[in-house]
Amino acid sequence: MNAFVPVPGCWICALLATVAHDAWHGRDGLTPRDWLSVTASGMVHRMAVAHELP
Repeated sequence: MNAFVPVPGCWICALLATVAHDAWHGRDGLTPRDWLSVTASGMVHRMAVAHELP
C-alpha cells in the first residue's frame, strides 16, 4: 500500500504516514496523486533530511 515506512517516535514521519494513508483511502477529498506526493515527501524526509539514512 505505502512504500513509506515511518521512523518510530518521529512526529513528522507519523504525520506524513497519516496523510498518505488517508489519501490512499480517498479520505478528506485526497486523491491518489496526493498519496504519491506525500509518500515521496516522506521518503525524502526519512532518507535524507531527518534520519541520515543512505
